[in-house]
Amino acid sequence: MAKIKRFIRFWVVLAAAVLSAAVLLLMLAGCSWLGSSGKPKAEGERLSVLAHDTALTADEGADEVKIVLPEPVYTLSWEQAGGNSKHLMEHLELEIAPKLLWDVSIGEGASDENFILAEPIIAEKKVFVIDSEGELSAFDLETGAEVWSKSLLAGDDNDTLGGAGLAYADEKVFATTGSGRLYALLAETGEVLWEKNLLSPLRSAPTVYEGKLFIVSLDNRITAFDLETGEKAWDYDAVAESTTFLGSPAPAAGGKVVVAAFSSGEIFAFKAENGVPIFSDALVPVRQGSFITGLSAIKGRVVLSDDMMFASSGGDVTAAISVKTGERAWEKGFGSDSQPWGAGDFLFMVANTGEAMAIEQKTGKILWITPLNLWKDEEDKEGRISWYGPVLAGERLLITGSDGSLVEINPINGEIMSSAKVAEGFSISPVVADATLVLLGDDGRLKAFR
Repeated sequence: MAKIKRFIRFWVVLAAAVLSAAVLLLMLAGCSWLGSSGKPKAEGERLSVLAHDTALTADEGADEVKIVLPEPVYTLSWEQAGGNSKHLMEHLELEIAPKLLWDVSIGEGASDENFILAEPIIAEKKVFVIDSEGELSAFDLETGAEVWSKSLLAGDDNDTLGGAGLAYADEKVFATTGSGRLYALLAETGEVLWEKNLLSPLRSAPTVYEGKLFIVSLDNRITAFDLETGEKAWDYDAVAESTTFLGSPAPAAGGKVVVAAFSSGEIFAFKAENGVPIFSDALVPVRQGSFITGLSAIKGRVVLSDDMMFASSGGDVTAAISVKTGERAWEKGFGSDSQPWGAGDFLFMVANTGEAMAIEQKTGKILWITPLNLWKDEEDKEGRISWYGPVLAGERLLITGSDGSLVEINPINGEIMSSAKVAEGFSISPVVADATLVLLGDDGRLKAFR
């Protein structure tokens, strides 16, 4: 029966991929995906302005559910993509109106050929970042002064994407590159302890969990490495895809389980110790020809919360899945390219429709929806704005935009509290640790607010 299910899933995923490629070609011919200026509007009727005219709405009875946030928690570190291995940081401590602490250049910013993919991490009172050409640097969190830097490019890597992602554990920084290299370095000095060539491009950050490093490569293979030696512990090949997003999500890990999301739209749960598959699911779009992409690829990180996981695909599927059984508790007909944010009994996210929302974790009920600006030129629908986040800190949701905006939203009712242009553009969500907000812009400027 398992073989039959996998056979059926393979052909469903393959069919979705063929459709995706066709839709993607049409998109590239008629859409601009780089956002620019424009402030979100807090007033007016809350309707989506997307061309496919599928406005999202709050569910019936939403006003009967009271959103209660967990108390803010002070944490010294943001040690890997999503904050920790479960991608669950709840509610972080941050002052209401933090002021600019410092502003520095990390090196090369984004260009037409290279992009900044790696989310900053914070540990040992340092901020670690990789620029678009693979330069890994450590900056003092208090002053912004550079502590050390190290080029991660080797030989003929110069024509490849530089940094893919970062993680920290046991006084070491682990870095992946677009050329398929994995590094372990001393966090204090940048000294390289060991290096691996995975022979496949990497677009995601590594995940650290229980003495292992979990990495997903572009050919949809998850590999577990020993944290100390870099030796391979196990690997697993999923269905490869020829068309996908630029970035890929870091695996989620917790409760002896590691969950990997692939560009095929498949999600696999494995035993973290030995890589034995527990179950799989496929978030393929139901509505054909999604305006956003049609791709079933998963770009946003999966969130592990208690016995549930929450995942969203580039197509129109967002689902809550039992970690124990693999059964879906609920699913919704919209997708997202960003990681949802779990806090208490609620989930906050920005859908690909350009709408921020609050969802009840147990039922999937949409409690409020707030539209964000979609276009630089609203009249001609040109200059598509992409949104990243949210991050819940200091009793508001923080969201960055490809137009350089930082938007603050009230998590209780969805009202926009503020919006300001603070960079040329963003491709990465905010990071918060040590009561400090850290933002990395496409121009290679790293800013800290406290």
